[in-house]
Amino acid sequence: MRELAGGLWTWTAPHPEWGDDPSWGPEVRSYALQTDDSVILFDPIAPPQELLDRNVQVVLTAEWHGRDAQKLGVPIRGDDLPPQVTAQPAFFPGERTLWIPGQKALVAGDSLPDGGAMPDAWLESEWAKATREEYNESLRPLLDLPVELILPTHGDPVLDDAQKALRAALS
Repeated sequence: MRELAGGLWTWTAPHPEWGDDPSWGPEVRSYALQTDDSVILFDPIAPPQELLDRNVQVVLTAEWHGRDAQKLGVPIRGDDLPPQVTAQPAFFPGERTLWIPGQKALVAGDSLPDGGAMPDAWLESEWAKATREEYNESLRPLLDLPVELILPTHGDPVLDDAQKALRAALS
């Protein structure tokens, strides 16, 4: 587990359903935000025990990112997000990015793999079937956020020039 900023943590674990897919690696990433009264886990997989010894809440970028959430035995926050988190647009139906204003951090599930643009192969797949322009348009509202950290659940966090990386991903 690695601290990215005050009270914001990340870790990785192997995805149980990964099967040599070259478009994403075997490791997926989760995040945790320490608040005054709880720890919020984002798309949790194999969360460190030290995080679970507190009042835990779970939020997901998408239902299919439940990973280990059910095993934790705590409620998964759907539309009723903790006050430290707001839902923002994402590309896939049923997906959302999660904005943490206090950290100026954007948690992204499948919409911004590796903190950048979705690969063309994903856009052309049967589950996306979209043009690059449709993809860019769906995520363009994110450019209005003062993003300093991009926290993808596939890939490493973007800790430097995150706003520039986001603009490049959507150009």
